[in-house]
Amino acid sequence: MRRLFFFATFAMAVSPCLVRAADLDSIQGNWICITRYQNNKKVDLSGKNATALFERNHLTISESGNPILHCLVTLDESRSPKKAINTWNLDGKDRDQTFPGIYKLDEKAGVLEICIGTKGKRPTTFISEDGSGDIFLKYKRGQ
Repeated sequence: MRRLFFFATFAMAVSPCLVRAADLDSIQGNWICITRYQNNKKVDLSGKNATALFERNHLTISESGNPILHCLVTLDESRSPKKAINTWNLDGKDRDQTFPGIYKLDEKAGVLEICIGTKGKRPTTFISEDGSGDIFLKYKRGQ
């Protein structure tokens, strides 16, 4: 009986880690950045061809075909009212840093919105306010 209780407790504790997120499957592939805001300022993307490539739980951000950031991504679809995303940078000045965020996926429209908190705090809205350091990104499904 004790063994059964231990197994049931262990299974409940680790089961969220074992379930593959449906959204992670849905965001696989190439996305084109159509809007970017940081500190409530629109970033000019003209001529940059900014993209995000999701391959399993790896994310590569590129500009003009050149990778500028590699990170690991975890999603938590159970968070409410906003779904949670965490990125763990694998290179660059923020290597080994984890950044919390929120995301919204509209599969029908082929739109992915992400707001990342750069100061260790998870954003609560899809707005990058002055001084927040938050980065808001809006992507459309690429080819």
